[in-house]
Amino acid sequence: MAVPKTHPANVQKINNILIQACDGAADAAMKKPWYYWLATENYEEVQKPTKRPDGSDRLATEAPIKEYTSLYLGKDLKTLAKELWDASDDAWLNRVYFAVMDERTKEDGSLLLCHVEDDGTVDSLRAWPKHSSLYLRGMEAGSGTWDELKHSWEFHKEQDHEDIID
Repeated sequence: MAVPKTHPANVQKINNILIQACDGAADAAMKKPWYYWLATENYEEVQKPTKRPDGSDRLATEAPIKEYTSLYLGKDLKTLAKELWDASDDAWLNRVYFAVMDERTKEDGSLLLCHVEDDGTVDSLRAWPKHSSLYLRGMEAGSGTWDELKHSWEFHKEQDHEDIID
């Protein structure tokens, strides 16, 4: 995810997003999973998961964070997608789906969910963190296509569901 260099208020917003996404990704059968990894230096840093105090692998950024600086500030979605695709094959990344924090995230806490098309273009829709992790988990698990997700999203928007963002 890409955000401006952090101000304490932004750090709290990021922590809230990480927690909401974790809550949305949880299911009764498993421990709450931290879902998003904040890109801080480059995509290569994700090659080596860090260890938690209990010895298990940490594969995502866990809240609370104390600070965050993004090197991706000001880059467009196509550039972000290209850098994702250009990361080492050893990097543990989903190269088709990613989420972005942008200026609107600072205003309302929503994320931009992105899908990289075969031709390198990026399609996106806006989601609340709680729902974003559910949708991306579904995509990763192969339980639908991006077009089906967008169609469902549009249907729910027409039904005025409060969990759907324009």
